[in-house]
Amino acid sequence: MKKLLTIMFAVALGLNLSAQTACSPAQDANQDGVIGVDDLMDLLSHWGDTDFDFDGVYDSVDLCTDEGACNYLSNPTEPCGFFFDAIGACGGDCIEDTDGDGVCDEFYGPCQGESTVTYQGYTYDLVAIGDQCWFAENLRTIETNSGMPLANSTYYDYGQDEFFDDYGILYRWSIIDSICPISWSAPSVEDFGNLESFLGESPGNDLKNSSTDEIPWDGLNVVGFSAIPAGYRSGDPNGPLQGFGQQARFWSRSSPSNGAYAVFLNSNLDHISWGDMNTGHQYSVRCLKDTE
Repeated sequence: MKKLLTIMFAVALGLNLSAQTACSPAQDANQDGVIGVDDLMDLLSHWGDTDFDFDGVYDSVDLCTDEGACNYLSNPTEPCGFFFDAIGACGGDCIEDTDGDGVCDEFYGPCQGESTVTYQGYTYDLVAIGDQCWFAENLRTIETNSGMPLANSTYYDYGQDEFFDDYGILYRWSIIDSICPISWSAPSVEDFGNLESFLGESPGNDLKNSSTDEIPWDGLNVVGFSAIPAGYRSGDPNGPLQGFGQQARFWSRSSPSNGAYAVFLNSNLDHISWGDMNTGHQYSVRCLKDTE
């Protein structure tokens, strides 16, 4: 009798263990052989809620149900907003990896895909030349990049005549380190030299804007720098505007012992001229994007 009871207990135990490990299709909704969270969420969905992205969070309280977002499985939940970039980084900013080597291609060139930048209420056109990104217009701010007004004696605005809107503003050298936007700077002599080397045979003509009715100028504007003959003022704060319509002068941030270097473009000349000039003069400024 004792032996019979032992056999019956073993059989019952075997049946019980079998019932625990063999899941019926109704219980194992995703048919993975395990009754888990996904199966529970499916069961509870019969009472009016869903979990379409199968992240274990009801859709009614889940802030991200877009399976294209790389953070949709976040728990606790958070809003969608992060997506895989070209090299598979969640929330990364890589646009292209054309060779599939897992290393982000240098995308969109030196201007990083931007064609304009808005600074202190004005939108400037940008131009990529070689590995440099330049303003394609003369700077026209009357404030520093921290928002402080410039002293009247440090700049010349052509009397705010609408005819001169395209010519920007002329500045004294002493303020040029503070007037370009953050992450931009007035170019150095080396920066201008790299620009000239990239252009080759006729750098002056390549930089000068082509002639229009408003701007008589003899350039070809090959690279889109769009230099215009804005002229300049000498060291006298009340001195006259000189060289307008015939010459463009741009400050560099480089300074020898007694003055500062500037670059000149002249009518009827296809080259770039350089000079060590009095820092009290007022010239145009072109901002150049900083490189890391």
